[in-house]
Amino acid sequence: MKTLLFFVLLFFSATYSQTYEINRKIAATILPQGIRWQSLSSNGFSYNFPTTLSQISGSNPAALVFFDTLAVGLSYQYNSNINEAYLADFGYINSYIGLPQSLAFVYPWNESLTIGFSASQKYNSILDFGEMDITTIENPQGTGETFSSKRQTNIYAFSAIAAYDISRFLSGVSFAIRVNYDYFRMKDKIWHLETNASGSSPSFATGVNYRIETGHGQIELAGYYETGIDISGDLEYKGVNLIQTLDPDPNNGSFQTPIINPSTWKAVAELPNRFHFGVNFRSATDIFLMELSYADWESAGLFKNSLDFSTSYGHPFSDQLLIFYGIFIINHKFKSKYLYSENKFNSKFLTVGANTLFNGFNIDIVIADSHLFSHKWHKQTIFKFAVGKAF
Repeated sequence: MKTLLFFVLLFFSATYSQTYEINRKIAATILPQGIRWQSLSSNGFSYNFPTTLSQISGSNPAALVFFDTLAVGLSYQYNSNINEAYLADFGYINSYIGLPQSLAFVYPWNESLTIGFSASQKYNSILDFGEMDITTIENPQGTGETFSSKRQTNIYAFSAIAAYDISRFLSGVSFAIRVNYDYFRMKDKIWHLETNASGSSPSFATGVNYRIETGHGQIELAGYYETGIDISGDLEYKGVNLIQTLDPDPNNGSFQTPIINPSTWKAVAELPNRFHFGVNFRSATDIFLMELSYADWESAGLFKNSLDFSTSYGHPFSDQLLIFYGIFIINHKFKSKYLYSENKFNSKFLTVGANTLFNGFNIDIVIADSHLFSHKWHKQTIFKFAVGKAF
């Protein structure tokens, strides 16, 4: 059954890809488990209110103005493997575990302008099809030998940010723009055949932040828009002879039939446009955050448009230690009737995190887990560690 669905998946990837073009493009199989939640921090899944500098590549760029000194940041993220992540129990594996999730640098140019640069992972996935039996006409139940197949997809972002504090014109308001250079790479390994593809394209994000002081505490409103990606790259093939020689009748001579024309095939990776809106209330004893995120999957992917929700509560145990608890609800539904219509990727992550200062370093730790309230396709544990240093 797994072997049959494996080839069905390849068929749909090639003929019913995310761009719906026939026999020319292979979709990169972008799945929710491989999306790198750059916004994940001690205060939960917060797109608008980063706690460390390392998040600036995946958060509201207007928040950069609050990093008011020269500083650097680094983060690592680990996503647990999922044995049953897609269709016939195909698994998900995180690739390049030792590679940082993000690197960031910020420099306040003057009282109004702050600039920043970052490099981060947007997507990281190995789709593992597992071991499959080799069958022949003589041995339809299998020869006793097996082969393995995997699809690895990575998307990296290199970002430049300019944030402006315009409080002298509009009290408490800042806005910013982030420009990304996104690099995509896909690798398929199917028995003796190996395919590679890579490509790049620009994307951007623009955001605004508003802070106001009240008698009960500080209220912060923020929102931003980020464009998705649509990257394609030519497929390159290794490990097999792409030209098959046929000789049905030796008297007439053999002839060659091309199996694949590499110049006409491309791999495509698409991520959706997104809108994020958040509210943050901070007092001397409590911190409340709530955020909504809308993703335009209809224009770029296998899913219907989705609205995600997150909220968290934090309490300062001292001047240097904050503890947060939160929940993040993801809604993903297939739009293709040829795949499952059930909400296989829906999940609810529970988060707990801590932020502290130690010897001049800002340290941020968070654990997010979805095992209690999610379908088996998205039962996952995420651990993230971030550290920043101001000079």
